[in-house]
Amino acid sequence: RAAWIAYQVAQGLGAAHANDIVHRDTKPSNILLTEDETVKLIDFGVARGITARTFTRTGAMIGSAPYMSPEQAEPGLLPQRSDLGPQSDIYSLGIVLYEMLAGRVPYAADSPVAVARMHVESPVPDVHEANPDVPHWLADIIQKCLQKNPGDRYQTTSELSADLAEHLPDLVDQHARLV
Repeated sequence: RAAWIAYQVAQGLGAAHANDIVHRDTKPSNILLTEDETVKLIDFGVARGITARTFTRTGAMIGSAPYMSPEQAEPGLLPQRSDLGPQSDIYSLGIVLYEMLAGRVPYAADSPVAVARMHVESPVPDVHEANPDVPHWLADIIQKCLQKNPGDRYQTTSELSADLAEHLPDLVDQHARLV
């Protein structure tokens, strides 16, 4: 179920990315499920065009700390403080997927700044430590989503969707027939 939800979120993010929009605040409260478990991605309030400046002022963090990519938490990680790309949303989706399977976010601390530092500095936790029943293929997908370096993550939501779809062929086929 978690993989299917993540697949649908990736599809929604992919539609935004195709229109040069980075969501920048992918988190559970911005993901709605209809009665038939169709995902609706909402709240593009902090979204920006891929070519627009990502940070509104020097040192400002935009987004929710538990789901923030390392490059959102520390803008200096990006070459020449360039804009956030789709890989930032992919990281945040990886956090959401981790949370769905582990029952908690991978990084927690007393303050949003401390959580943001953990995204930058702490090792990527293995979801199997929280839930040993997670299939290895899904744990591998989460690990790839949560790489600190954006270049080491999935580069597009299409790549992520393809890996998820490989293990969800019946659901993906059924969804395609409905759309």
